[in-house]
Amino acid sequence: MGKKILLLGLIILLLSAKSYGYFTMTPALDMAHSQLLELRIFSAQKIIQEEKIKQPENSLCYYLESYLMVTKILLEDDKNLYEKLAKNEDYFLKKTAEDSDKNSPYYAFVRAEIKLQWAFVKTKFGDEISAAWSMRQAYKLLSENTRSFPDFLPQRKSLGMLQILIGSVPEQYTWIVHTAGLYGDIKTGMTNMKAASRLADNFGEEAQLLTALVQVYILHQPQEAIATLAAKYKANSSNLLVCFLYGTVLCKNAQSEAALPVFLNYPKGADYGHLMTISYMIGEIFLQKSQYEKAITYYDFFIKKHKGINYKKDAHYKIFLAYWLQNKRKEAQLYFDKIRTEGRSTVEADRYAAQVYEQGAWPNPVLMHVRLATDGGYHEQAQEALKQLNTNILSKNKKDLVEYFYRSARLYHQTRDTAQAIYFYKQTVEQGKDLPYYFAANSALQLGYLYQAQGNAAAACQSFERTLAFRKHEYKNSLDNKAKAAISALNCR
Repeated sequence: MGKKILLLGLIILLLSAKSYGYFTMTPALDMAHSQLLELRIFSAQKIIQEEKIKQPENSLCYYLESYLMVTKILLEDDKNLYEKLAKNEDYFLKKTAEDSDKNSPYYAFVRAEIKLQWAFVKTKFGDEISAAWSMRQAYKLLSENTRSFPDFLPQRKSLGMLQILIGSVPEQYTWIVHTAGLYGDIKTGMTNMKAASRLADNFGEEAQLLTALVQVYILHQPQEAIATLAAKYKANSSNLLVCFLYGTVLCKNAQSEAALPVFLNYPKGADYGHLMTISYMIGEIFLQKSQYEKAITYYDFFIKKHKGINYKKDAHYKIFLAYWLQNKRKEAQLYFDKIRTEGRSTVEADRYAAQVYEQGAWPNPVLMHVRLATDGGYHEQAQEALKQLNTNILSKNKKDLVEYFYRSARLYHQTRDTAQAIYFYKQTVEQGKDLPYYFAANSALQLGYLYQAQGNAAAACQSFERTLAFRKHEYKNSLDNKAKAAISALNCR
């Protein structure tokens, strides 16, 4: 989930402009900008179309239209729509260049932003090579523009984000990005993003939201992000983007009970885009709470209404679990079989579901209950379920025994029993190092975070490096990215 949420969050990369030649942010366009930041895409679309008629030579009309189109594609998660609209990237680049003031700081900035917008969409739909080239072009434009206009703050949002991504690459691989002419580090990137965040306008709002996403998905600083998003949600609960990001970050950090009312009361109306992922997230929470029929209802709604095919395998897998945990074998088998035929295996959650199907073994129901309750932050439920397990019986199945160690570690970690968490993480790494599951890899990562918090940089670096050493497991991309960012931040040698 985590990759999707990051990509969706990156669509907030907008500009906030005054008036420079053909780059004029009129009050109406400024309103459209604000509407897009709340995912009120239909009202924003109406405003943009009206402004294009009034001032067809204003490049910002086409910039915001590009942003609108990218938002629609990401919300719909529809590859057919992407393939239909992808040609518009060149159109928008052309329209923002024609007769525009090349001496304006917005000239290069707007072109870089459009390239970044479409790079994120390309990444989502598997066109990584084209996306990487677009990001390189955007980086070059932003770097040159910063040298020409060092006091122009809007560009620091996007340049900072790229610097953080580049800085997340471990030292032994930096020659690759340097060969491509890309340079950056996490500290400089955060400095740039925080500078942009201090602006008291829509642009500052974007930078603040983007910084929160970086803190959660790259820097392992969830509490700062939660505080930022909580304040924004309290100030304006009708902002669908903030609602979605806040609820998702709460769930990611085992605070599902706090996230539930955020999702259940999400803003609705004809102006908003269709964000079916919220139904999926509500299903996740009810599954964690052992309210299985409610979970099935929300997953089923997501499956039927979501136009895309990502998370379809996982949603069927979760319905299978909801029936399996109620000991309804017939219904469970029906949805287990659907994992093979529904959706695709692009995102990690779907790949995991597909792997479970291919292996054919149904999970230990008690261990699964521990996992779900722990993931949601329902610690008492998890502790009660954990007491039901007998390690002598579990030892007959190596995977179940390793998962027992891992689930114990996760629960102790969340309840802040650091000594026990470290013990069980070490057991997981040692016992699970030769198994093709993510338990050992994530245990090594979590050990790194615990050692880092204790000020033991050497042990932390060793653990993060060990995370990368696990070559094959379900969540390799996301765990490796987190380990790389930590290695870079600690300057591990």
